[in-house]
Amino acid sequence: MTNLQDGILLAFIDQNTRQLKDTDVSIALTRKNIACSPEEVQRHVRSLSPALFQLTFNADKTVTIRVEPTVNYFFFFVFDYFSCFV
Repeated sequence: MTNLQDGILLAFIDQNTRQLKDTDVSIALTRKNIACSPEEVQRHVRSLSPALFQLTFNADKTVTIRVEPTVNYFFFFVFDYFSCFV
């Protein structure tokens, strides 16, 4: 994963939530010295696993990003993680 992808995931972990707006993620990244506009956040979230995020487009032109891991995603994540120890 790149720093940006890690930063996006860490924004949810750091705030202990499953749902953030693109602007909130952008602010969290900026605090970690990763420059990323809300539009860039949207683009990168769409490029990550579609099984991981659900996007909701809001009337105020923001996007709500919700972490929705599926069983398949969790399985592959755990498998990839533990395979590095073999």
